[in-house]
This record gives sequence, C-alpha cells and structure tokens, in this order.
Amino acid sequence: MKKMRIILASVFFTCTWVFAQATPALSIVKGYGETEWGQSIDQVTAAVPGLELVAERDPYAQYKAPGNDVITGFEYVFLNDQLYLVKATIDLREDKNTVDSIGLQMLTKAIAAKYHEDAAVAAALKEAGIRVEVMRVPNATASIGYQADGLRRELEAAIQEEAEAVKKAAMEEALEGRSESQEKIDKLIENNDL
Repeated sequence: MKKMRIILASVFFTCTWVFAQATPALSIVKGYGETEWGQSIDQVTAAVPGLELVAERDPYAQYKAPGNDVITGFEYVFLNDQLYLVKATIDLREDKNTVDSIGLQMLTKAIAAKYHEDAAVAAALKEAGIRVEVMRVPNATASIGYQADGLRRELEAAIQEEAEAVKKAAMEEALEGRSESQEKIDKLIENNDL
C-alpha cells in the first residue's frame, strides 16, 4: 500500500511538474526560486546566498536571507531539516513611516490573479498542497507566504508517529521491568480478588 502511494505521488508530481513548466504560476509546486520543497538546510544554504539562522526550536528552524530593493528579505522555514515555507517581504512604501494599505491591496490582487483565479492553477496548487497568501507585516508593505502544506502535514504526521513509537517502546520497557507487579496482578485475578 505504501509503495502504491509513493508511485501515485511520483506520477502526480511528475505530471504537475510538466504542467508547471508550461504555466509559470505552477513553478511554485516544485519550490520557490532556486529552492525546492523538502530540501535540507545544507541544500538551501548552497542555493541561497547570505542565508543565516534566526531561530531554532527542534524540529523547526528559521533562516533569513537578504533581498533587493523591492523584496527586502526572505524567510526560509524548515521542519525536520526539510524546507516547507518561504516568505518574501515586499516593501512598496514611498513613505517608510506609513502603513501601505494600497500596496497591500495591489499585492493581494496580483497574487490572487496569478495563483487563485485560474481554476486549473488553483486546482493544481490545492492538489499539490501548496498555499500562497499575502500577509500584512510591520515595517514593510506585506509578506508573501509560499507554504508546502502537504509536505508540512506529512512531516508532522511522521514526527507524531515517531513520538508515539518511542512512547510505546518506553512503556513496553517499563512494563518488562515490572514483571513482579504483573505476577501480583495475575495472582489477584486468579484468586478472583479483582
């Protein structure tokens, strides 16, 4: 069953990748810029100049990289050493001391047009588990978040599964160390005292 899911996922991603080559908006299915979803920190560090660690709390790690004059910076977020989120901070403000509501609306409209209004693009992104959203941020116009939700969910499920396996193994080990207690319980049951 697991092999079948892997085969189906491979076929899906191959088809989506081919479609993405014909539709620029779908290049985000593969990754952002020179990075690909699921790449390790080392791989992204090799692809993104100036990448610096900002915060790390196992199993998450957050890195930043400088931008240019319009995209002022990037944030790369990893889960279990796999890239699943990129945020690009955009600053279109003419007056850096103001909130840029118009710029935010312009970006929101542009992102909607590129990723959400074309039904085929929206469906492909949904199927691939990719989310693109615009968020207001302080000291800039907005941040555009590109998130591989499908990958994130898979990684979180694997982390949960691993934690449960460790917990189960610890419980089994603890029970083995309590064989004398188990004998007492068995004796109580045998004597119909429980």
